[in-house]
Amino acid sequence: MRGPRDGVAGLILAAISGSALFMIKDYRLGRAAEMGPGYFPLIIASLLFMVALALIGRGLLASGPALDRIHWRPLLLIAGAALLFSFTLAPLGLVPATVLLVMISALASRQFSVTGHGLLAIGLALFCHFLFVKILSLPLAAFGPVFGG
Repeated sequence: MRGPRDGVAGLILAAISGSALFMIKDYRLGRAAEMGPGYFPLIIASLLFMVALALIGRGLLASGPALDRIHWRPLLLIAGAALLFSFTLAPLGLVPATVLLVMISALASRQFSVTGHGLLAIGLALFCHFLFVKILSLPLAAFGPVFGG
């Protein structure tokens, strides 16, 4: 492979899009006028797969820089924060779970600041509450049972 960065990125995107396509295989697609639950995920996963193929092709044909070492700490912090968010959304509620997500993800940065990232976390949590609960009327509690919500 002449351009390993592009090739590896393409392989990762192909795996993600392939997984998404596998997960939605039993969903009803519908048609453009009456979309089923699998229509939009199919479009997005297909577009992602096309980008993956382009990156793989570019990695095979064009020369590029070698792979850097994998930075495990940021990778694990961000993935762990997303996983923790999924487990804490119901018991803690949207606002505290979002604050946790942002603060733990921010630890992956070399420029981490409790004040700066804390303000970002609170602002993002309030924005998410306003957007998803107030505007879109999703059944999410701002504060979950742990906080008496």
